[in-house]
Amino acid sequence: MDYKKEIIKMLDMADERCLKLICVHIKALLGLR
Repeated sequence: MDYKKEIIKMLDMADERCLKLICVHIKALLGLR
C-alpha cells in the first residue's frame, strides 16, 4: 500500500472531527514500520 495516497484520501474525506483519529492512525502506521 502507498500510505501517502491512503492518508490523502482520508484527509480529503474527513471532517475536523475525524482529523484526530486520522492522526492516531498515522502514528500507528508509522510505529509499525
